[in-house]
Amino acid sequence: GTQCAEKAQARIDELTGSAEWPDIVKKAEARRQARGWIERARMLIENKKPENARTWLQKVIDGYPGTPEAEEAARLMKQLD
Repeated sequence: GTQCAEKAQARIDELTGSAEWPDIVKKAEARRQARGWIERARMLIENKKPENARTWLQKVIDGYPGTPEAEEAARLMKQLD
């Protein structure tokens, strides 16, 4: 129990104290935003508004290249064609 918690805390301290931390946070925020855009596109697809959906998917593809979100957006985009 405690050893696990201590290890986790040490890892958190190591991460939050590192120079990459702001970058890690930025990436997490960005991916959360990208997921939000994908959800919005999905809703538009369900509401039969593929053109609007396409706009949001394109934003994800352009804004977050190389992420799993961009790959998912590209997949959804193919289904629209």
